[in-house]
Amino acid sequence: MRYANVTHGDKVTYWEIGNEVYGNGTYGAYWEPDEHCGAVPPATSQPTTCGPEVYATNAAQYITAMKAVDPTIKVGVVLTAPGSWPDGQTAPGSPQPWNQTVLSTLKSLGVTPDFADVHWYPQNPSTVTPPGPTDAGLLGDTAQIPDITSGLRAQFSQYAGADLPVMITETNSVSSNPGKQTVGQVNALFLLQNYASWIGSGVANVDWWQLHNGIVTSGDNGSDLYGTAAYGDYGVLADGSCGTAGGQQVCEPTADTPFPAYYGLKLAGAFLRPGDTVVKATSSQPLLQSYAVKSADGSVKVLLVNDDPGTSYTVSLGYAGFTPASGAPVTSVLEPPGSGISTAARGTATTQTLAPYSAALVTVKAAGSTPTGACKVVYKANDWGTGFTANVDLTNTGATPVSGWTLAFAWPGNQRITGGWSAAWTQTGNQVTATNLSWNATLQPGATANLGFQATYTGANPPPTAFTLNGATCTTG
Repeated sequence: MRYANVTHGDKVTYWEIGNEVYGNGTYGAYWEPDEHCGAVPPATSQPTTCGPEVYATNAAQYITAMKAVDPTIKVGVVLTAPGSWPDGQTAPGSPQPWNQTVLSTLKSLGVTPDFADVHWYPQNPSTVTPPGPTDAGLLGDTAQIPDITSGLRAQFSQYAGADLPVMITETNSVSSNPGKQTVGQVNALFLLQNYASWIGSGVANVDWWQLHNGIVTSGDNGSDLYGTAAYGDYGVLADGSCGTAGGQQVCEPTADTPFPAYYGLKLAGAFLRPGDTVVKATSSQPLLQSYAVKSADGSVKVLLVNDDPGTSYTVSLGYAGFTPASGAPVTSVLEPPGSGISTAARGTATTQTLAPYSAALVTVKAAGSTPTGACKVVYKANDWGTGFTANVDLTNTGATPVSGWTLAFAWPGNQRITGGWSAAWTQTGNQVTATNLSWNATLQPGATANLGFQATYTGANPPPTAFTLNGATCTTG
C-alpha cells in the first residue's frame, strides 16, 4: 500500500484483505492458498491454524498498519453471501460460521472494517450439484438478492455493532466450470437483473467477473440450455483461445469479440449512473422484470427484461408522481443473439413491446421539458497532459427565451473540475452541472453563453459525449 499510494501516488482508495479465504481448506474445500495453514495442500490441523478467527486477527493488523500509512483509504474484509457456501458451515477449531467469527473477532479487537467484500455465484455446475444450471433457474436467482442483503445487515448489527457498505466484488452465473450459458443471451439478461437488484437493495458496488478469462469446454453445454456454443467463458470479451469438445477442436471468436454479457454490462451502465435515484418498480407478469431510476435531469429510466424464451410481451407502463412527455421515448434494446444494442425512438412512454429473451432501456422525459434540439453546445479543450481548460459555448436554438438554465453532462473519464467561470460549476462523481449566474440567467433565442472551467485528470481525457439543458438533450458541434 505504501508503494502504491505514497511512493507512486496512485491514490488507490479501496483495498481488500485476501480473496476467497474461506476456500483455504477450513471447511474441506481448498482452492485458495493460505500461507498461515502451514502446508499446501492443507494439513489436517488447518482449521485451528488458519480459520476465520486467524483471518480476522491478521486482517485487523493489516487494517491498522495500512491506515497508519494512509488514513484516507477504505479497507474491506472477506465475508460470504448468506445462503451461499460456506454460510452456516462450521469446522473443528471454528465452531461458529465464517461471517459470525470474522465480525465478532474484529469487534473484540476494536477494529471496524470499511466494507464487506462479498462474492455471489448463484449456480453450481452439474459436476458439483446435479443436475446443474438451468436458464429459468438462473434468471430467477436474482429474487434472492433482497434476502441476502438483509441477512448481511442483520449479521453486521448482531456481530459487528455497525452497518457496513456491501461491495459485490465478484459475480457471474456459475461458481466454476462455466458452460455455454455464460457466453449466451441468458447471461446478458441475468447480468442486467443482477446489477439492478443489488443496487436496488442498497449495495455500494458490483463487479462482474470478468473482462477476459478463457475457453472452458468441460462445463454444461447441453441442448436444454439456450444457445449453440460448445464452450463457456467467464469473460465479457473473447480471447480467441481454443479447446477440445467431443473430440473436436472448438475455438472462441477472435480476441476482444464481445459476448452478449458485454452488451448487458453496457446497458446496465447506461441504466445505472452516478446521481441516479432508484425508484420502486413492479411487474404483474412473473417473467417480465422491471426496474426504474430517476435521473438528476428529472427524466425516468425504465429497464424491462423479458425472461420468457418464447413469448413477446406488450407492456403497459404507469407512473406515480411523474407525467411523461409525449412522443416516442429513446429506447435501447438488446435482443438475441446478443450481438449489439439498437437505440432509437420507439413505442410510447406508456407502451413498449419486448421480444422473447430481450431487454429494453426506456428513457422517459418529464412533460413540459424543453424540446430536444432547442440548444447547441460546442466544447473545446486546451490540454497539457495532466490538466486542461475547456471553453463551452451554449446556444439557445429555440424560438423562445430560456429563463434560468442548468447545463449538465457526464465525464467518460476521471476528470475533476477545480474551478470555472460564467456559471456556478459543481461535480458529483462524474456528473457535472453548470448553473447560470444572475447576469446571464436569460438566454435569448439565438444567443450564446460562453462558459468555461479548469480541470485535472489522469490517463486519458475523452470529452463529454452528451449535454442537456434543463433536462433536454442538446446538439453538439
